[in-house]
Parts: sequence; C-alpha cells; structure tokens
Amino acid sequence: MARKGNSENNAPKKHRNNSRIPRKTPWTVDEVREMTTDKILATLHSLGISISMDDFREEVKEFCSAEDLSEHWFETQPVTATGWDEDFPWYAAWVLWERLDGDTIPYESITELMAEEYMFDIRVPRSKGDEEEDEDYPELEEEDYDEFDVEDEDDEYEDEDEDEDEDEGPFSEFDMVESASESSVRWMQLRAWDYIKALFAGKAASIEQAMEICSGASSLGEWCVTLADNLGFEAASIPSLTRERLRFAREFCEVFPESGEEYIQLMRSAEAEALFALGRVDEGDEVFRTIVQQWPNWVWGYIRWGDMYADRADAHPEYAARAREIFNAALQHADESDAEVIRERLEDLGDS
Repeated sequence: MARKGNSENNAPKKHRNNSRIPRKTPWTVDEVREMTTDKILATLHSLGISISMDDFREEVKEFCSAEDLSEHWFETQPVTATGWDEDFPWYAAWVLWERLDGDTIPYESITELMAEEYMFDIRVPRSKGDEEEDEDYPELEEEDYDEFDVEDEDDEYEDEDEDEDEDEGPFSEFDMVESASESSVRWMQLRAWDYIKALFAGKAASIEQAMEICSGASSLGEWCVTLADNLGFEAASIPSLTRERLRFAREFCEVFPESGEEYIQLMRSAEAEALFALGRVDEGDEVFRTIVQQWPNWVWGYIRWGDMYADRADAHPEYAARAREIFNAALQHADESDAEVIRERLEDLGDS
C-alpha cells in the first residue's frame, strides 16, 4: 500500500529528485539475504534511512518484529521509498536483525520455524500502484509471489553463493516443512519457542499482550496451545517429547504469567499430563488438584485428570476406581453437553 506523505513532492527537499532508479519488481526477503550488510545499509541510506549497525543493535531492543521497526523508520526518518521500494526497509530490518550476534531474532524469522499454517502470519508486500486511501494490503497473486508458495521446492532459498563472511541467519539449516518429518517439525517448533521466550522477555507479561504488541503475532496463542497438544500426541512414539512438553508448559506459565485463564488452564493441564506420562503420578495429581481448586467450574480440568487414570486402567486395574471418582466429581459442575461426555467415559470404565 502506498504511503501518504512519502511521494516525491512531499519528501524533504534534501531527498527530492534523488538519483535512485525506481524498483520495477517486488523485493523478497531471500533477495535481501543475498546482499552484504554494507549493501543493505547503503540501500537504506539511498531511501532516506540513515542508520549504523550500532544504532540498529540498540533499536531492535524496543521491538518484536522487523515490520514494527520499519514502521518506526517511516515515522521518524525522511523516507523517500515509493512503490516496491517501500518493502525494502521491512526486509532490511528483518535480515540485519538475523545477523546480529544476540539472543533474539525478529518475529518474522520465528514464523519460519513455527511451521505450516502459522508460517505466513506476517504482512504481505505492498502492491505498487495501490491507491493511497486503500487501507488493506493486497492479496497475494501466485504468479507474482512465488517465494511465498511453500509447496514449490524450486523457490526455496539457495545460499550457494553466500559470502562466507555473512551470517546466514539462525534457521538456514532447516528445510521447508513439507520435506520434514513430524518429529523434526516439533523440534523446529521448540526452537521457535526458545526464540519467542527471548523476544518477549520484559515486553509482554501475557500471551494476549504479546499478540497485541507484535505485528503478525495474532495466531501466537493458538500456536502455543496447538504445540502443547501435538507434543502430547506424538510423545507416544517419541518419548523425549514428553519432557519437552513438560518444559514448554511450565515455561509458558513463567514467561506469560498474566495470560487469560483459558491459556493457563490448558498449559497447567499439559504439565500435569506430561508428569503422568513420565510416571510422576503424585506430582501430576497435585497439579490437577490445584487446577480444579482454582477453577472448580472448569469441567475439563476434571475430565483430563480422570482420563489419566482411565487410560491406564488396563495396566493398573486399581486406577479405574480413581478415574470413576474424578468423573463423578466432574458431573457436579457439568452442563448437559459435558455431562454426556463424562457419562460416556464412565460407561467405558464399566464395573471394573
């Protein structure tokens, strides 16, 4: 989308009529990744953004995404970028941030580790020639944005000609999601979580706040819940994921302690289930007990607790009675829909 106030006639005098030839094709992040750091900084300067790497290192501390940082430049510097060049500051901030020797990477880079349906929860490039009053970004056209097509293996980033002195970024060794097994995807997503922790440390006390302050992060809460569930599903075949699920659930509550109760309920339940899976039944019991005491009307706290015993009743017949006890307690708080779910579980237990 073209920016109001950034046309040549509205630019500061010292930047009007510069000699830069207008960009005729869209920029891509992979194209910018192929540029040297000096070339990126020089191109930013030609667009009215004067910044050194030392300045950049300080600026990124205040932001969570490269998009937000580039928007800051548009608001505070005499930017002359028009047309396709309006996307260059965003991609430049993205790539320069990846090259910093620090604990964080921009949220855009994290989405490349988050995988599949969450990978592109980021702003699409502006379309050259959009009307200034149009406030919506254009939809991607497949023929114009092939680099966003994750199913086209020919469009994967190739770094064969990469300058050996340039940092390739924190995720260059990973293939696209479609070529990875489910287990490798989970490990990649756990790495994304480690970057998320570092990125939002001191910036957000809840997952809702994180989604609000970071452009492109509107699906972050859903992604976290889905990851907790998927780690549980796949732990049956990959036991090491059980410990990772326990770590993830606990860290979520530590990093985002002020999150809405629905997030805390689900993460505490994931923690308890992981403890049961690790054979630490007493600890799992204690976590579930805390959950139902804090949220007595959250019926699924009881149901998930009872499931831990019901699912193991064949190997441990004495667990059936404990499961029945928990399910009956759940009935006291259940509406008709949840009560039907609980009665089905009681029927499955039979008279054992």
